[in-house]
Amino acid sequence: WLSVVVPAVKDHGGCIDKLMGDMVLMFFEKPKKAMTAAMAMFESMNRHNQVNMDTGAESLGLTIGMNTGEVCLGTIGTSTRMETTTIGDAVNVTSRVNSLAKMFHSYFLITHSTYMQVKKE
Repeated sequence: WLSVVVPAVKDHGGCIDKLMGDMVLMFFEKPKKAMTAAMAMFESMNRHNQVNMDTGAESLGLTIGMNTGEVCLGTIGTSTRMETTTIGDAVNVTSRVNSLAKMFHSYFLITHSTYMQVKKE
C-alpha cells in the first residue's frame, strides 16, 4: 500500500517523516497541498482497489487524519540513536485525529485549524 500512497505525497511537495506500521506521518508546507495530496491518495487507492477487485485480490482501505500547526523539525535522540523527525503538539493532535477517523470509520477527518487554513488559501 505504500507504493500507492507515497507517490502522491512526493508529487504534491510533501515529505515523509515516518513509516509506522499502517500509518505514514507526513508534512507539507501548506495545508492546501496536503489536502490535494490526500485527494490524490484516495484516487490512487481507488485505482489500486479496482485492479485488485478485477484479479480477486483483497481491497485496501485508507484513512487520513489531518491537522495544521507549528512543528519542530530536527534531529533528536541520544548518543547511541538519533533520528530526524517532527515533534510538537500539532504532531500529537494529528495522531489523535487519525485514530478518531479510524474509530468513526471515516475516510478523511480534518481539524478546525486545517479547515480554516485551507479556507484562507
